[in-house]
Amino acid sequence: MAALIERVRGQYGLPPAKVFMAGGSNGAQMTQAFAFVRPDLVAAAASFAGGLPQNPRPGACTTGPARPVPILLLHGTADMPMPWGGGCVANLGGACNRGRVLSAEATRDRWLQINGVAGVTPTQATVDLSQADAGPAVRFDYAGATPVQWWRLEGAGHTGASRTVLVAPNAATGIQNRDIEFAEVAWAFFAARGG
Repeated sequence: MAALIERVRGQYGLPPAKVFMAGGSNGAQMTQAFAFVRPDLVAAAASFAGGLPQNPRPGACTTGPARPVPILLLHGTADMPMPWGGGCVANLGGACNRGRVLSAEATRDRWLQINGVAGVTPTQATVDLSQADAGPAVRFDYAGATPVQWWRLEGAGHTGASRTVLVAPNAATGIQNRDIEFAEVAWAFFAARGG
């Protein structure tokens, strides 16, 4: 990932302040892990449906990044593959062979601590545009030099939040939040960081 970022930066003449990373599910975990390991290469990150590991490998994923990284986190309260309350990831066959994650709230709390905004009272907003999903999207903004934006998607499962790319509810991934567009909220977060 570092080599790819350096190549793209060189090819397009991008300064480090214009490099952002986003991902969902395994991509969300990759995004957060990269922000831990190479915070110097990421101006901000956005993560959908990705919890931090309960037992990370020794190194940056245990100790935290060398510097804070602005981050946007979204998670559905009914996400089964990446459980809201923490636990086994996509527990296929009951063997917990994909590891265990922290809860969505504990993941948020770790980033609040890293970014120095753990004591900040967040501003809150609710978006409830669709009656075809399980509930609203609730946004919490923890302001500071290195902000955290956290979205709690009420009743939503593992499918990426979208108003345009609609996925029918199913037993494997649950109900999709249709109040917000992940790409749009991620871009708005990045744009506020100079994107």
